[in-house]
Amino acid sequence: MTYYQGGKKRLGKEISEKIIEIEKKYSDYNLPYFEPFCGMLGVAVHIRHDNLDRNMYMNDYNPDIINMWKAIKKGWEPPKTVSKKKFNELKESKMSTPERGFVGFACSYNGNLFAGFRTGIFLKNSRKAVLEYGDYIKNFKFTNKSYTEFEPKNMLIYSDPPYKNNQLTYNKFFQNFDHDLFWKTMRKWSKNNIVIISEYTAPKDFKCIWKKQTNYTSGTSNKQNAERTEKLFIYKH
Repeated sequence: MTYYQGGKKRLGKEISEKIIEIEKKYSDYNLPYFEPFCGMLGVAVHIRHDNLDRNMYMNDYNPDIINMWKAIKKGWEPPKTVSKKKFNELKESKMSTPERGFVGFACSYNGNLFAGFRTGIFLKNSRKAVLEYGDYIKNFKFTNKSYTEFEPKNMLIYSDPPYKNNQLTYNKFFQNFDHDLFWKTMRKWSKNNIVIISEYTAPKDFKCIWKKQTNYTSGTSNKQNAERTEKLFIYKH
């Protein structure tokens, strides 16, 4: 796997195991699986590996990431080398392409979208990781919408939204996120689905079902590590 701003590279397997445990507790196993904020698929690939026949629906508001995954699914290969000039050209480009989606995180510090340029082993490892996903995502269906456009029913949903008070300011898709609307939507979805949410905190009507203390590097001043407790929440209804 590879790094992505706010992604679940390190915790994906543990989170997927808890999601499947909750699914078995509340419903028949093998519900269609939906991620409204799929990013780099850090959890989804483990869900798919657990059950190869499961229908997988992946969405993200960032069109570059979705275009990249659609292209990987069809056999596209990311570049092996990227110059700083190319990095800056793609950063300033208004055109959404698979290459822009890949370079934006693979050549940027800690996966922070188009932050500080880096290449070498970071590019090599990211390229290897996304190519390895090729076989995993054959049955994935990718969309590029706002999560508010969906009205899911009878699905297993994992929501990994931009966290409240996070430091992930490089990604414009994480800025000005309406957290109150998000939790309102999660309450609505929870009436007809199993909805599990990643965050550090949640409103009082959501119950924490899992937590783990982690170190998170934001890529900001001095690259300092800030200790965080990752949590999973489910609506108490």
